[in-house]
Amino acid sequence: MPATHQQTISNTELLTKEQLAECLNLPSTRMVGELMRKRRIPYIKLGHKTVRFRLSAVMEAISRLEVHAVK
Repeated sequence: MPATHQQTISNTELLTKEQLAECLNLPSTRMVGELMRKRRIPYIKLGHKTVRFRLSAVMEAISRLEVHAVK
C-alpha cells in the first residue's frame, strides 16, 4: 500500500491486519496479532479468521499504553 493511502484512511474505515501494521509502522502483522491476543487493542471479529480494526479506536487504546517520564 502506498504511503499516500495512510493519509487517506478515515477514522471510520475498517482496516485489515496488514493495513493496520502499515499504519502503525510495524514490520509485520505478527505484532498486531500479539496485541490482539493480549487484548491491548480493540478489534471486530467478522468470522472465524476475519478481523478488522477501526484506526481511531486502536490509536486511543495505544495511547493508554504510553509510559510517561517521571519528573
